[in-house]
Parts: sequence; structure tokens; C-alpha cells
Amino acid sequence: MRIEFKIDQADIQRTLKRLNRYSGGVVEDVQRATAHAAIEVQKEARIMTPVDTGRLRASITVQRVGNSVSAFRSLTGRSAMITYQVGTNVEYAKPVEFGTQRQRPQPYLRPAYNIVIPEYKAALKRILRKAK
Repeated sequence: MRIEFKIDQADIQRTLKRLNRYSGGVVEDVQRATAHAAIEVQKEARIMTPVDTGRLRASITVQRVGNSVSAFRSLTGRSAMITYQVGTNVEYAKPVEFGTQRQRPQPYLRPAYNIVIPEYKAALKRILRKAK
């Protein structure tokens, strides 16, 4: 089970369009902020994960998906996505997060994401203000 952490979500899509007007330094700052946010989601999820053996908690990872923004833009001429996945390959992760008929949900990924997103958006705003 993985949660994708994408910068191209609804209100952040506008930010990507604005990034095309800025230098590569801003894009690099956004890449760093996105990586940092993904790592923070991982940390928060590990804190919130219910523990029996510790296997689920230990299995939560962060993975970068795709190429860099500048390489993507130069190859395709289109706006790029910066995507990270935070999640686990443990087979019982989904029932823990969402519950079953016999087990109450014990969410850990979605709440972690919701904790980190406000600071992530604020970081993007600071980057864009600094670049003006």
C-alpha cells in the first residue's frame, strides 16, 4: 500500500505552471522541499503506525518516481511532476489503514500526509516569494 506524494495535485498544479517562469534554482528548491515533505510523511507514518511486531513500521519507505523536473521538461516540453511514494509492501498494511469487517481502522499513512501537507504548501509559497 502506497500513498503517492505528488506536487501536481489540484492547487499545486498552478504552482508548477508558475515554476516554468523561474530559473532552475527554484525548481531545485521545489524538488528539495518535496523530498523533505515525503521524508516527513514517512517519519509521521512510522510514529502513528500501530505496533505488534514492528514489521509494518519498519517497512514504510520513501521512493522517488520518475526523472528530474528539468530533464522531463527538456525531453517533453511539458510541465513536470515531482512524485514521491511513501508506503509499504507489507500485505496487511491496507487492512490496518482502512480496517475490515472484523478489525477497526488504524490509519497511519493518510493522517501523516495530512499533517505534513500544510507545511509543504507553506514551503512552496516561501520558495516562490523568494524567487520574485
